[in-house]
Amino acid sequence: MVVMTADSVAKTIEVPDDVLHKLYDFQARTYNVPETRTLQVLTFQDEAKANAAATAWRNTNAWDTIQKASPDAAAVALPHVRQSDIPNPELAKLAFAAPANQISGPTKTAAGWVVFNIMDVVAPHQTSFEQAKNDLRDQVQKQEASQALQARLTQFQDAIAGSTTLEKIPSNLGAVPAAGSLDAHGMTQDGIPAPIPGDAGLRQSIIQHIFSQKKDAQPVVVNGPDGSAFAVAVDEIHPGTLRPFTEVRDQVVQAWTADQQRHAADARVTALFTEAKKSTLAKALENQPESANLRKDVAVSRIHPDQSLPQNVLRAAFGLKVGTTGMYEGPDAFWLVNVTAQKPGDAGDSQSLRHDLDAQYVQSLQADIPMALDAALEKTVPVSHMNMNLFNQVVASTSPAAANGAQ
Repeated sequence: MVVMTADSVAKTIEVPDDVLHKLYDFQARTYNVPETRTLQVLTFQDEAKANAAATAWRNTNAWDTIQKASPDAAAVALPHVRQSDIPNPELAKLAFAAPANQISGPTKTAAGWVVFNIMDVVAPHQTSFEQAKNDLRDQVQKQEASQALQARLTQFQDAIAGSTTLEKIPSNLGAVPAAGSLDAHGMTQDGIPAPIPGDAGLRQSIIQHIFSQKKDAQPVVVNGPDGSAFAVAVDEIHPGTLRPFTEVRDQVVQAWTADQQRHAADARVTALFTEAKKSTLAKALENQPESANLRKDVAVSRIHPDQSLPQNVLRAAFGLKVGTTGMYEGPDAFWLVNVTAQKPGDAGDSQSLRHDLDAQYVQSLQADIPMALDAALEKTVPVSHMNMNLFNQVVASTSPAAANGAQ
């Protein structure tokens, strides 16, 4: 087979150094990085609760534990942020002056009383043009790949038409050759996936075409997903055979055992679920071996989720009425959840959440401006024709630090 995709074509596109230099200047923010820090923050509206949390955090030094123990706090982790990226300017100043691996605060800010921990500090660093060159080339190649792929399709079709064996395809087209034996599931005789170029969608298209094509038929170009194209030559067809049981016994036993275990767990949890619907989950588990796994009084909220619960279980719990039980399947277990009570959200949580969301929206918009401008300009103006100084001034003026200064 011969396969041509945007990725395979991209690797053959030559990019002049002057274009790469322009792109390097264009992305100065990416390659000239100031000091960044990773921090964990709790924000309280009540000073006493903030003090208590700071003391407990210093004693345990466990982020997950302090989050669960502080349901009144707005908890957020900020990985590898610049000072200008932190939406709360007071917190930003404090965080970039605080020592690492030490619980700081509580300190009063406009958003509330903050307690935080600096998990990691990365010193400022600059990536030189030579260091960034390969990455820059990849960016340009990927950007131009789709257009180049379409432009080369005619040449690809001509080459396929002139080669009954698919061995005379020009190497500069970006077409990837492959050969071998595979079954209708795309597996080799050794039971591993055949190394077919392209993603899963293209792989499936190629496999289907292989098993619909006759032996020694003239190869033709077939259009695949996302503008890709391929051609196939079928040299041999081997009739299907049944592998001896002795060769696959271990795989069969493993699959059968896993299926039996899942079936038994499903049947058992369904029986408990049926009993729980008659009364409560706690009563259904009385004197049962599974009672040791019962967790009681687990308080969860959308602001303070329990990270030990699967996401589908957490989401479903908020759809249950008080006093009712739900049954759910997680990645590796079945879950029974009984809602025993509910209470209104904390006013401080709501206020902190609104403040954090407002700040995130503003930060997101500020980050989107250079990205949108970049995308718009790339479609209309070659990088080599851009005024990089003016572009960088516009980007700098939209940063959180510039916006806070303007206020």
